[in-house]
Amino acid sequence: MTCRASHANITFRAGSAALLSRLALALLCIYITLTPPTLPLSQAQSPAQNESEEVLIAALLKAGKEGQAIESLLDQHGALITPRLWNKLTSRALSAYCTAGSEQSLLLYGIALNVAERLKDQRLVAATHYRIGRTYSGLGQTQSAIQSLLESRKIFEAAELRRDLIYVLGDLASLYYYAEDFKPARLHAEESILSTGPDS
Repeated sequence: MTCRASHANITFRAGSAALLSRLALALLCIYITLTPPTLPLSQAQSPAQNESEEVLIAALLKAGKEGQAIESLLDQHGALITPRLWNKLTSRALSAYCTAGSEQSLLLYGIALNVAERLKDQRLVAATHYRIGRTYSGLGQTQSAIQSLLESRKIFEAAELRRDLIYVLGDLASLYYYAEDFKPARLHAEESILSTGPDS
């Protein structure tokens, strides 16, 4: 499955919304693919550490696909639970959405969320919920997307990360608009615009 093929299968009630959605999703894949990782890699990564992370990711994916708990694997490899592992998981999740399918993408994001929570990094937790929401949006699962983005919003607000919140508010406005729920669409759009002011 390719990004283009997956987006071509998405249909919405309104014709202009469908065109806008396909364009937005295509741009999202391009943007995230070309954007450098969210977090700088602060230290050099040894080949052994890289190999250990790759082995862990493969084991986590296998466990997740077989319906086994991934927590015990993460417990056993606490030294590998780092922001770099989160970066790898979220990058793979995006790539999986475009190549292997949404099921694997959501599985990887679920693992990344677990890693972010173990790191007690609210920015990473909120960012993971945001990316999950974008994935559901790409699948046309508007209500699931809204729920994930609302969770992301709550965490970004609690952590006072207003700059990151702008994107969440804008996406919520779009999703509510697609769902033909115009009052919250307008409220989120206005909040997003206000968040871009000089104080944000």
